[in-house]
Amino acid sequence: TARDAGAAESGGAGDGGSASDGATGPPDAATVIGESVSESQAGDEAETGPAAADIGMPELSQLDVEDLRAEAEGNPYEPDPWMQLGAAYARKGRLPRAEDAIRMAIKAGARGADPQVWLADIIARRGRIDDAMATYRKAIAIAPNNGVAHNNLGNLLLEGGSIEDALKSYRAAQKAAPRDPVYAYNAGVAHTRLGQLSEAREAYETAVRLRKGFAAAWNNLGVVYGRLDLNEKMVKAFRRALRSDKRYTPARYNLALALVRLGRAEEAAEHLGDVLLTEPGNSEAHRLMGQALVMRGAPDEAIHHYQKALVLSPEDAETRRLIGMAYA
Repeated sequence: TARDAGAAESGGAGDGGSASDGATGPPDAATVIGESVSESQAGDEAETGPAAADIGMPELSQLDVEDLRAEAEGNPYEPDPWMQLGAAYARKGRLPRAEDAIRMAIKAGARGADPQVWLADIIARRGRIDDAMATYRKAIAIAPNNGVAHNNLGNLLLEGGSIEDALKSYRAAQKAAPRDPVYAYNAGVAHTRLGQLSEAREAYETAVRLRKGFAAAWNNLGVVYGRLDLNEKMVKAFRRALRSDKRYTPARYNLALALVRLGRAEEAAEHLGDVLLTEPGNSEAHRLMGQALVMRGAPDEAIHHYQKALVLSPEDAETRRLIGMAYA
């Protein structure tokens, strides 16, 4: 299975929170379609999962953490030093201390939704998902139009399998900041996972209209086009993803898969070679390369890639079937 792009996490961006600087997060496995190619199945496309956007914490101060801690402890009733200290700890990965500092900021009177958003983000990173969701809801109660809080709550709901509730949160984020491409993108992820392809297409098309270089959105739009049998649009979308980020491997794999399905094996093999240069342990890319090579009339080379795929994924029944056909 290839990878698809998922929803984007955002951070505190004020009471009208926008996540427009979001970046794609780790790829997330998702089954899409497996159409017949020649005598075999070409495998599944890769949709990218939730993207990640900055929660609005400042960059590390020129002061080191100990200096920030001394300033905060010297002014215990001033929220700003505690917020800066919490941000510094969070960026260094010292999450328990970051949580304590943000709680001190709130106790000292930090106002608005951002302290709650920062706290929720830290709590989620510590694995306390229910507490994090409750804290995002507290931020929303303070600032109902905080798109960041709605978006990040949606991400946690999506990860927990509550896709319809996640979609409601993404729609609330879009209402708060309709020109933020990340929120449109995340709505597309939820629609895709609900099987609502027309709505997903509209959401992803909105995302790439708002940010033309949004590689993950182009990738997922290509997946949706493929599901809708819009093959030329599918190929163009994957190419646009790669124009936006030539190192975006999910789109390169998906483009190769699309080309195999369309019988353009030679071009597919070129892209798969690039994928395997960066991901030599990608068993699905080895399997797909084998299929492309079979289509090109090179079964011996195909067997070499099938064997590599089996070393990486010994239980893969489809690869075993394909290698048997190649030997025949």
